[in-house]
Amino acid sequence: LGIASVIVFDRILRIDLNRPHAILKFAWFFLLLLCAIASMIVLRNRAGLVAVMFVLLIMFISRSRRRLTLAALIFATVVILFIFVLIYLGFLDPLVVILERAFTLNYDVGDLNSLSAGRWNTYIRGIEYVQLHPFFGELSVSERFFGTPHTYILNKWVRYGLIGSLPFVVFYIYLFVFTLRRLFSRSENRGTQRLAIWLLLLGLIVSLFEYTYPFGPGVSQVMVWFMIGCSYGRPRASVIH
Repeated sequence: LGIASVIVFDRILRIDLNRPHAILKFAWFFLLLLCAIASMIVLRNRAGLVAVMFVLLIMFISRSRRRLTLAALIFATVVILFIFVLIYLGFLDPLVVILERAFTLNYDVGDLNSLSAGRWNTYIRGIEYVQLHPFFGELSVSERFFGTPHTYILNKWVRYGLIGSLPFVVFYIYLFVFTLRRLFSRSENRGTQRLAIWLLLLGLIVSLFEYTYPFGPGVSQVMVWFMIGCSYGRPRASVIH
């Protein structure tokens, strides 16, 4: 759902409002976006919601910066002021309550461990476990770690130690560097490449809360890596026999 939200929002940003039926396309894709986000709210996919909201905001700012005109600036200002007025008058209170419950329902907001669904204590114990077994983690001892750290790097440190997890961690950090360089590069203008980077950024943000990302689960991440391979893979020179 998060990947679908990013793809649909990318289509929305690419719509040329001067072309025929542009308004209908905008309405259709906007409806799809609302359905995807609403489904994530119902499922209470908190990590996915945080990642999607962050990526969509960065996408909007990035696209607006390249297409900034006086009309677009005035329109954006009017929309922002209108939203603030609706919030002030209380018309958006039901929506705010729904979003708040999606993140905090059945959790104690004042307790960080409760708000993180028990993961905060697991993080603390994971760091302590790495301090006790720093080199190869669970590989070097018979004492297994009780629980699962839901952060990619900490999970790898607990399972393989600082030395055993080095290939995973180095490549993981490289993905962040690769993503940020492509996002801030002015030469990366091809639509498919840009979209692939947005999807990779989404997976990297989720990986801060879910240890299987950005490489798994395969059913949700296979399209991301397929797009990256198609967009950035160098074409082989053809050989004529």
